[in-house]
Amino acid sequence: MASPVGQVRIKGLKELGRAFQRMDKALAKEMADELKQAGEPVAERTSQYITSGGGGFPAMRGVAARPGHWENMRVGASRSLGKAWVAPAWNSNKGTLQGQILAVQIRFRMEGALEDESDAVQELVDKWLGQLGREWSRAA
Repeated sequence: MASPVGQVRIKGLKELGRAFQRMDKALAKEMADELKQAGEPVAERTSQYITSGGGGFPAMRGVAARPGHWENMRVGASRSLGKAWVAPAWNSNKGTLQGQILAVQIRFRMEGALEDESDAVQELVDKWLGQLGREWSRAA
């Protein structure tokens, strides 16, 4: 099944997250922390695309007027759903035309960053799952 635009799909991650929730709250928290860490490359690449351009995008106009504002991104994760997300750290004024245009421009850059960093995200999650498997095999 093809992934919707703007997502990296890792099969079985949602089910794994639910199993971790039932087993151990600390393990579910660890998974959420690792998912946040896996989302960091996307946040960093998005910030780069906003300020400097790249990935087929020019640098955004007006960003220099408020350095350290528009390009800031935040990363979060859901323990129960096994999902991570990346979003702007600021809240745009979507009621205005300028806010809507800004939101669209940033969304395009976020989707481009996700596409460019999807392999890195999958590698980070695979690495953590490998470490977890090795720890469990040693404990058994």
